[in-house]
Order: sequence, then C-alpha cells, then structure tokens
Amino acid sequence: MDKLIDVFNQILYQKMLSNLVNKIRDDLISESKANYIFMCGGTARDLIYDKSTGYDWKQNRGL
Repeated sequence: MDKLIDVFNQILYQKMLSNLVNKIRDDLISESKANYIFMCGGTARDLIYDKSTGYDWKQNRGL
C-alpha cells in the first residue's frame, strides 16, 4: 500500500511541476509578444486586440 501511495505522490508531483512549467512558459510567451508589439511601435490597445480577437496589428500598421 505504501508503494502505491509513493507512486501516486510521484505522479501528482510531476503533474504539479508540469503545470508550473507550462504557466511560466505561457507568461514568458505573452511577455515576449508584448515586448515585440511595443518595440515595433504598437500600443497597449494593439496588444489587447491581438490577445482577445486575433486582430492583426502588423497589417493595420503597415509592418
């Protein structure tokens, strides 16, 4: 029984680590995208449109 609990705890631990890594990755991608938009002359409004609607801010700015 203890072996089963150890296996379950190991799976749970790996799942928690996986979720944490995915969250960090998503945050870094979002931050990189925001930095890219601002470096290319975009605004906060462009970032909001891009995230929520898939709005192509580059095309609308002629980039």
